[in-house]
Amino acid sequence: MQTLAKPAFLISSFVALAACGGAGGVSNAPPRSTTGTYQTLTSTAAVTSTQGGAALRINTTQVTVETAPVSGTLTHNTGETVFTDGVLSLTDPDGPNMQGELSDGVNTVDLITAGPGFEYVQAFNAAYSQGGTSFQSAGVAGVVTASSDMPNRGAATYSGRAEVLTGGDYGNLNFNVNSTNTTVTADFAAGRVNVDMRDLVGNVVNGIQVDRIQINNMIVSGNQISGGTQTYTFGGTPNAVFSSGQTAQGAFFGSDPVNGVPDEVGGVFKAETFGVGVLTGLFIAD
Repeated sequence: MQTLAKPAFLISSFVALAACGGAGGVSNAPPRSTTGTYQTLTSTAAVTSTQGGAALRINTTQVTVETAPVSGTLTHNTGETVFTDGVLSLTDPDGPNMQGELSDGVNTVDLITAGPGFEYVQAFNAAYSQGGTSFQSAGVAGVVTASSDMPNRGAATYSGRAEVLTGGDYGNLNFNVNSTNTTVTADFAAGRVNVDMRDLVGNVVNGIQVDRIQINNMIVSGNQISGGTQTYTFGGTPNAVFSSGQTAQGAFFGSDPVNGVPDEVGGVFKAETFGVGVLTGLFIAD
């Protein structure tokens, strides 16, 4: 982790959304930094952590896609995990199995480890039915930073990983972690974040390569991040095809008390347009 400003650091990301500190009047507030102690996902301490995150949720019956907050708890010594994406609510009394699956005996959530260095957040995907309606859900979840621990001073630059899926249908949200070149610039004093995802590989819309996605002016509220304006570059040329239906959501995770900031960040986004379909993406950062 590299300190860049006060407090600033380098962090590994995974499609980027990010934002920082509340928007108005932050400069007059008492200085605050992230100093809390948080249990990692692999901890076996007799502690229950608050979980959070963000989901891309497809209603495959009505053919719609939306972003939604994820919430729950993790009891570290027993593994008991409570997970909800706003539609699915699942409790696994002893945590994920050897395949990384959470289950309540009816529904299953697949947990996807982001790789070395990630301690507080991971990706997930799930397919389930509720009340006769079928859903797919994918996103990020983990041990969230408390809102009271969010910094309101300084700036940070994060670099990391992103995954984007594009196409003409609304039936595929089965993410896995792929490498890319992503930079997230967070201004905690202003409560804003800019995201720049470059060198995207394999994300083709109607035969055109999506090689860059930017999300600017995302807003932080507590430990949550949302909003912003998405812009797209196809084959080196700016393209407004996904200018409608834009939403983005995410959260901060854990603590880096040395630099006074959350340790990790993650989120999801989507945009859509008539005749082309939906573009979805997610990020995880360490």
